[in-house]
Amino acid sequence: MRRRRSCHLAKIGKVTILLQLCLLALCSIYEAPAQLFLNRGNKQKVLLQARGYELVMFPSKGKVPIPTLKFRKIPLKPLTLMVSGSTDGSLDKSALTGFPYSTDNAASLLLGFPRLGGQLSLGMDAPAVNSDSDDSNHLEAAYEQRLPGGGRVAARLRSNGEWGASFRHEVEDMGTVSGGLNSQLDWNLDLNTSYAPVRGFTPSVAYGATQDGVHLRGRVDKDFSPHWHGSYGLQNIPGKYSPVDFVHDSTITLSAGRHTIQASAAYDRQMLKSPLTGAISYTLTTRPVTLHALMDGSQYALAAQSGRKSLAATLGRPNEEGQRSSQVELRFGQVAATMKKEGSSKPRIRLSKDAVL
Repeated sequence: MRRRRSCHLAKIGKVTILLQLCLLALCSIYEAPAQLFLNRGNKQKVLLQARGYELVMFPSKGKVPIPTLKFRKIPLKPLTLMVSGSTDGSLDKSALTGFPYSTDNAASLLLGFPRLGGQLSLGMDAPAVNSDSDDSNHLEAAYEQRLPGGGRVAARLRSNGEWGASFRHEVEDMGTVSGGLNSQLDWNLDLNTSYAPVRGFTPSVAYGATQDGVHLRGRVDKDFSPHWHGSYGLQNIPGKYSPVDFVHDSTITLSAGRHTIQASAAYDRQMLKSPLTGAISYTLTTRPVTLHALMDGSQYALAAQSGRKSLAATLGRPNEEGQRSSQVELRFGQVAATMKKEGSSKPRIRLSKDAVL
């Protein structure tokens, strides 16, 4: 009996030692990743992101290796970079084989500073060597800065000496103040103000001045029903104050579910050939594709868009010589191809590409 009991105790002891060894092995396997996870440098880790917010884990700073969690808005990137380029030329064999000297080329670099609210753009235009225009290679630099409280300032400078500056700012209880000045000493200063509705009519007035004189633009908007919306505008040309020189424009919009029809008309006595102009457009919004059709006094246009893919075609009305202009544009994401034909001239094709780095 004693021998059987000692054998049984020995078996229990071996099993206990084996379990202890397995437990130690498991602890050694999982302890290293846990320590590495809790003490990996002093870098924070994003655990989850959704709808502009993120859950961040910060490493522990005390003796106890317990990290802290924080729920915050996703911070803006310190810098964004986008590069774009385009080339424009005819479909002749000489133009294709002579690239890049036989085509009009352009390239631009856009540096964004989201945290500062500014962006810097650098561009270059290089026309074809045998171009009929007198333009040569031009460089352009522009900077735009967002202002606190709503608004912006912008400035641009070209290598040929042209420059321009503009600003826009929201003024409480007044409206939007905007203005600009360029190298030709053309300037403008405007104040856009909206007023409270009166019997369903919402008036807005823009007061402005240029180097040619003072101008005033008024507009009235009204929703006649949940589906009908109309507006009417009246303005004078800077420096001309006779009522017969006023410019009139009106727009009527009908929206019904996925369908939108908009008709607009304008009367400008300065346009001697055709003082009265009009346009009508139709938009069909569906889940996969959005269709848009436009007809006005100068062209017919049809476009289809699905996400970042689009196809658009434009056919101009005949001119005095009976010739038309046409254009077809295909865009797929950041790549676009455009073919344009003016009258009896040879068609030209333009390729462009944008790249976000």
